[in-house]
Amino acid sequence: DFKQSSWFTRGWTLQELLAPSKLHFFNHKWNPIGSRRKLAPKIKRITRIPRKALQSFSPAEFCVAGKLSWLAKRKTTREEDCAYCLLGWFKINMLLLYGEGARAFQRL
Repeated sequence: DFKQSSWFTRGWTLQELLAPSKLHFFNHKWNPIGSRRKLAPKIKRITRIPRKALQSFSPAEFCVAGKLSWLAKRKTTREEDCAYCLLGWFKINMLLLYGEGARAFQRL
């Protein structure tokens, strides 16, 4: 159930997984499953995100290629959202132009 969650395949949830200092998971009945720290080995297998990033994420500690690889298999409603959900990590402020599609990555 945990492994099959769409939460691990959506683009915008990548930053929600890594940005908070603490994160707790709950099942569909709101029963606690565990913390990100406790579940790090399982999350690493699901997402291929290094355990170090899951335990204490700082965007500067990881290369651009690595961070992009974590996003590679995730889906977004709009193609450009894949680029937009990375703006904070790269400390980039750019105008969001919905409808631009893959061009957003060129601007990123």
